[in-house]
Amino acid sequence: EGRLQTRQWQDQDGQTRYRTEVIASDMIMLDGRGARENIPDDDFDHRPAPRGVNPRAVDRSIDIGDEDIPF
Repeated sequence: EGRLQTRQWQDQDGQTRYRTEVIASDMIMLDGRGARENIPDDDFDHRPAPRGVNPRAVDRSIDIGDEDIPF
C-alpha cells in the first residue's frame, strides 16, 4: 500500500523531465528466497487484522472496480 509521487524538473539542456515514484507505506512479500515446501498454501497474509475485526469472518471475495485502483 502506498501512493504515487510525480516530480518535474528541467535538465541541463532545458528539457522538462518527469519522474514517478512509488512511495510504499506497507509491503507484503509474496514469495521468499527460501524453500517453501513446509508452508501451507493458505498461509499467505501475516498482517494482523484491524482491531475489532474477526480475521476468519473477512470476505475475501470482494470485487475491486476500476475506480478503486489508484493508477
